[in-house]
Amino acid sequence: MALFGYRYDVFVSFAIADRDPVARTLSEQLRAKGLRVWFSTEQLRAGDHLGTVIRRGMAQSRYGVVVLSSTYVTKLWPLEEFFTLVNRETGGRKVILPVFHEITPEQLSGTSLDMASRWATHTGKGMAQVVEDLIRAINADKKKRRKRLLLSIALALTIVGSLFVGWNYSGLRPAPLTDLTIEQVVFAYIEEQEQELLLQHERDVQHFNGIESASSVLEGLYDEYSRTPSYYRNTYHYEDRQQTVQFRKNVNSVLGEDIDGFTPVNHFKMDSFASYLIYDSVFSGSREIRFCYLNRSPVGYVVEGRLSGDEQEVADIKFLPFIRHFDVTLRFPEHVKDTKRRHIVIHGLPAQERFVFHRRESGWEGIPTGSGG
Repeated sequence: MALFGYRYDVFVSFAIADRDPVARTLSEQLRAKGLRVWFSTEQLRAGDHLGTVIRRGMAQSRYGVVVLSSTYVTKLWPLEEFFTLVNRETGGRKVILPVFHEITPEQLSGTSLDMASRWATHTGKGMAQVVEDLIRAINADKKKRRKRLLLSIALALTIVGSLFVGWNYSGLRPAPLTDLTIEQVVFAYIEEQEQELLLQHERDVQHFNGIESASSVLEGLYDEYSRTPSYYRNTYHYEDRQQTVQFRKNVNSVLGEDIDGFTPVNHFKMDSFASYLIYDSVFSGSREIRFCYLNRSPVGYVVEGRLSGDEQEVADIKFLPFIRHFDVTLRFPEHVKDTKRRHIVIHGLPAQERFVFHRRESGWEGIPTGSGG
């Protein structure tokens, strides 16, 4: 039943705690129904780079069957898989097929409205019914895609027929730059930037033996620091692939609002996030706390403008939300007369990026210029 253009029909995304009670059985029963299933336990080999193999598996799969549970929404890698699959749902394309496991939409809404608002089957119905529901959803989607494909073929034949009237044989040229080509280039760029930020985040957390922590815990630590009487000094740093800026005025200019409006109380204005306590230690007699928030909302984009030339086109792209990571260090004063310090480092995608698309014999090639439009 392999779907055209993909090596696998479904990629099964799950938290490790749900592997044996749910994901393994689900994978086996989907395979018994004739589907080609990507299941990490069977695909990973000793020495494999986890992220590389999993991203390849997602790219090679038509659908993502996501086992959403209370554990899933607290783990970094499963959430990374979910939002990578979300980024593929463009142009009305269905990719994610959710399976709720011992969790309700109301509980999910606290993590992601995107998760909570999707129709889903649930394991409380029994695995046989879950599999039947998933097969039915896949078959219904296939029928819709087949209709769209037939319409596209009919339209293409009409266009080709009109082109052959008065055809000029002076040479063949690639088709005009399409929105789909722009989308493919931009999403590849977003994924690359997101992976760089994620790898840096993981290195920091692992280096200091950090732990994923509830935002309420970090709010309490932040409030404790704020209520500590002392002189204070705040420093700010922002960086993306285009620029690195410091000082409050400059960071505010990049954010478009006051940096002090971003705190753990409002989750640094992130709709969906993962929060980590990197460390809470004493250095040279002073207590120091470091924590961070990682933005889990998928990055979208808007084409702000396009310019066309003979052999190239330029597209100015605006990204939202472009802020992806807040890293906060709080240093308490050793004595009341000492100065307490707060240092905030922000990482993001450029708010805007200019892409130049060059016409090649094989098609269009798009590259970011780093000019920001």
